[in-house]
Amino acid sequence: MVNNFFHRNELAFFSGVKELQAKVFRGALFILILFLSCSSESQYISKSGIPFIHINKGQLYKMPDDTKKEEVIKIDISYAISKFEITNEEFVSVLTQDKFYIGVGGRTFCYKPWGIVVVPLTNSDRIFQTGIKEEGDWIAVIPGKESYPVHGVTFAGALAFSNELSLKDGLTPVYVYRDENIEINPDADGYRIPKEIEWEYAAYADSKNIYPWGNKITNEYVNSSEREESLYAPTTPVGFFDGKNNISTKNNSSPFGVYDMIGNVAEWCWGKNEIISIYDSIYGRNILRGGSYMKRLASLNRSANREEVGGFPHWAGIRIVKYLYE
Repeated sequence: MVNNFFHRNELAFFSGVKELQAKVFRGALFILILFLSCSSESQYISKSGIPFIHINKGQLYKMPDDTKKEEVIKIDISYAISKFEITNEEFVSVLTQDKFYIGVGGRTFCYKPWGIVVVPLTNSDRIFQTGIKEEGDWIAVIPGKESYPVHGVTFAGALAFSNELSLKDGLTPVYVYRDENIEINPDADGYRIPKEIEWEYAAYADSKNIYPWGNKITNEYVNSSEREESLYAPTTPVGFFDGKNNISTKNNSSPFGVYDMIGNVAEWCWGKNEIISIYDSIYGRNILRGGSYMKRLASLNRSANREEVGGFPHWAGIRIVKYLYE
């Protein structure tokens, strides 16, 4: 009888604990939903510590230029995009010696699986700009440049970084090397560079603004060639133009809360083809969006911040995306 008494009370106690846990969980869930519903952006941190912004479905206004009319494009798949451009620290964190190597004479940094150049290390000026230096038999971030955007990255290098970051976070890589070509695995859940339409929607949402933040541009909003500081340090730390720094800046985030979509470094985007040759991934003309510290303010408007370049543009950086499966 005594045992039955204790058994009944034990069951009642644990039942009460479970109910309390359930109430705490429901309360926490409610607070989370309330926070997200009241916030202008929905953000999450990846396994590797990179902040991403949730980009909801919607529509994009493709604004007219001299040759085209305005059109409306439906965005019917949600995705996440990195809140900031990939930094030197994030870039170097995936560059393991079993996958990467320094080329002959220390002039290039290469990716073993594809035999491609990721970033050139040609001279002291270039190394300073990327914030990466050769150190011993490997590379390291120049002290103080950890939060600056990596740049001087080849198009192929952006793909290689996306794959290696995917593996680091336990995801399936998007890009597959086959018969001297790079193909997209449509079933992969890993990181990739954005398609042009994804990049543009993350920058402007459903607005008709000239710039992600509105219709006015000054050096307070963006890192361009007209900033005096650009003569000495071409890039600025990611998210620098947030309106909160102790020098005069204004918030340059997009309607979704994504920073530096204009200026600082340009960002690689994937074109319309599902396959690209290894040769074209390095030397072919691939798409950069957003302009960079190389551009004057007048060249950073919505229709002009697109270019197709090949080789090793030192103003090229990386922003990544990931599908959100619902």
